[in-house]
Amino acid sequence: MNILHIDSSPLVGRSVSRELSARIVSRIVEQFPNATVTRRDIALHPPAHAGAEAVDVVRYKKDQELSELQVRETALADTLIAELHAADVLVIGSPMYNYTVTTQLKAWIDRVCQAGRTFRYTPEGSVGLLNPGTRAIIAISRGGNYTNGKQNHRDFQIPYLKEILGFVGITDVTFVVAEGVNLSPEARAQVIKRATAEIDDIVRALALATSHLRTLQNDRRRNHMDVPQTNYKSPFRFSRVSHSVFTSRDLKKSEEFYTEVLGLVVSDSDKDTLYLRGLEERAHHSLVIKRTTDAPAYERAGLRVFDEEALDKCKHTFEQHQLPCQWVERPFQGRTLHALDVCGTPLEICASMDRQPRLDMDVYKHKGAQARRFDHYQITIPDVEKITRFYTSVGCRIADYITAGGHPIGVFLQMKDTPYDLVFLERDGPAFHHFGYIIPDIQAMLRACDTMGELGWGNNVEYGPGKHGVGHSYYVYILDPDNHRCELLLPPIVYMDREDEPHVWDVLTTERGTEAWGLPPRESWFSHRSRFNGVKITTPPGGGTPMTLEKYLQIAK
Repeated sequence: MNILHIDSSPLVGRSVSRELSARIVSRIVEQFPNATVTRRDIALHPPAHAGAEAVDVVRYKKDQELSELQVRETALADTLIAELHAADVLVIGSPMYNYTVTTQLKAWIDRVCQAGRTFRYTPEGSVGLLNPGTRAIIAISRGGNYTNGKQNHRDFQIPYLKEILGFVGITDVTFVVAEGVNLSPEARAQVIKRATAEIDDIVRALALATSHLRTLQNDRRRNHMDVPQTNYKSPFRFSRVSHSVFTSRDLKKSEEFYTEVLGLVVSDSDKDTLYLRGLEERAHHSLVIKRTTDAPAYERAGLRVFDEEALDKCKHTFEQHQLPCQWVERPFQGRTLHALDVCGTPLEICASMDRQPRLDMDVYKHKGAQARRFDHYQITIPDVEKITRFYTSVGCRIADYITAGGHPIGVFLQMKDTPYDLVFLERDGPAFHHFGYIIPDIQAMLRACDTMGELGWGNNVEYGPGKHGVGHSYYVYILDPDNHRCELLLPPIVYMDREDEPHVWDVLTTERGTEAWGLPPRESWFSHRSRFNGVKITTPPGGGTPMTLEKYLQIAK
């Protein structure tokens, strides 16, 4: 279940509508522990009211020669509309101001009500485009009494919200009304107590209808699956995934593994940190390994943008999404931004690094797999649809979109000219599954495996060699001395042209996806991931279990 929680009262810490909307969300989460909550505080972070420039892009669909303001407005509208479409339950805290909604809530409504996106016009009138199974629960607070009595004709709040939500297709709307809160402290306490009890009854009824709601969600995914669309007019775009930062208990052993087995080059090192790069790479590093006395873990997944201006816009976009981000200093990198994405993945984003010479032509220096360049990484997260909508809103393209019975369970996101830079799969997370390096040929792959055997790491060849069904590349997965996973792969197919549509496929109807031939992976390939330091792990709703090597051999036996 996806919950979109919106607060519109500016009175943080003393708002009745905020208190009640928080109660609604917390009670739903108690009944549905796997629910995902998207928080949008439009009072603390209000969308601007639509001026002429915004109206040109929102209403009149201007898409050429956009100003910087119009680019930002388009990106914000894309985000807000994506959040609304993804919601199964919409919770709004709405105080009455001058007989109607707050100006902040009106600004949000003006952003999400867009023809062709949340409603459309027909000869018979307008038709809402949101899923008819979406439910809205709205916490209303008022200083006086407007439901019954002399002032009921002044209530433009509930009729407006009911009408505008119905306009976009949300007709199942429940109002929890707390009015008369300013009449006296006693009246305020009594009203809140009554509203709280009403909320408990509403959520209990929602829980009783769980099976019906899940049926609606499954029907929605099967029959109306909405593959997120790329926002090609994002204020900035990532140029590629660039590096990984993780920890090791033994830097000397890590250096031996990555130089002898992968064939990486040491760019710099000291007693606490090791910087490595591939033979083709001119950027200073693509791996940063730090010494630790704790359990080895991941710190950051690295991304690049094209220039410093894009880096500033990147920070602004994360702030617009109300995601944590801050500037940090990192050796051998230009200005660096630390941020969390919508599923809590720790990111390290920069526009530049110190330069080093390429060594791909210095053949006498090549070792092991002769790893050429950093290619991609894979992260497990609990909500694939949510993460996909976020990254497509900032310009990433979908190469592959994987479903199970219509439910999204994986996405391959493209930034450069290969099918994937970022891969997300639905499992406990966020957690780091693996990073990948491009190698020149099969012989280099076998040399890496031979080297591992000679150096005593033969059991760390976890999965492969084999050939992927997705990306069509040959691969082998190996574990380093700290059990961080790396994939060595040959260059996959290209994915460049804009008219290349996402490849959408379902694991229940596709015979082979992970491997084109050969045996399935070990159970550890699915279950083992490197944890991110200090990041809370969330478990997605239960689903099917993959075919593992252990299961396959048991069946064969």
